[in-house]
Amino acid sequence: MDLLAENSIAADLATATASPPTWMSHLYPSMLPVMREGIRLSHGSRQHYCPNSSDFRRKSAALVERLTERYHAHPALKMLHLNNEYGCHTDQCYCDTCAEAFRGWLRASPASVLVPRPDGDVADIPLITQRGLNRHEKKASNESWRREMELQVCSAVSKPGSSGNASSIT
Repeated sequence: MDLLAENSIAADLATATASPPTWMSHLYPSMLPVMREGIRLSHGSRQHYCPNSSDFRRKSAALVERLTERYHAHPALKMLHLNNEYGCHTDQCYCDTCAEAFRGWLRASPASVLVPRPDGDVADIPLITQRGLNRHEKKASNESWRREMELQVCSAVSKPGSSGNASSIT
């Protein structure tokens, strides 16, 4: 950074929030995304995180805070680049945390997106069953699921320390 400043070169400092390091995936395996089939993905690709993972959000927020504390006044710094690949590689996660966030989002949504179940609760996430996609895949919950996951992916970096509730996005 100093060399850039000495040569009047502006820096766009990027964070590692889009691709968390190997140690983080090993220390916090629940931050890795889960596929529709229930398989937790491994470390090794870009965006290998669950957007609702409290561990991912907490560690991402700490990283961004440390970078801004260290470089905020540096003469070369012109921009802090948090992410530019929202939902590019892992756009959905089907873990229990995402399922609960989805149900909470549905409860707070207009009645038009709700798909009631016999037990009176709202629809669950669209999962694979022995006969293919569950019945909710063919109903409004699938579109609601995609919409809520898009919000979660975007909010994971824009508000990395937040609780993961997409309804808090302004």
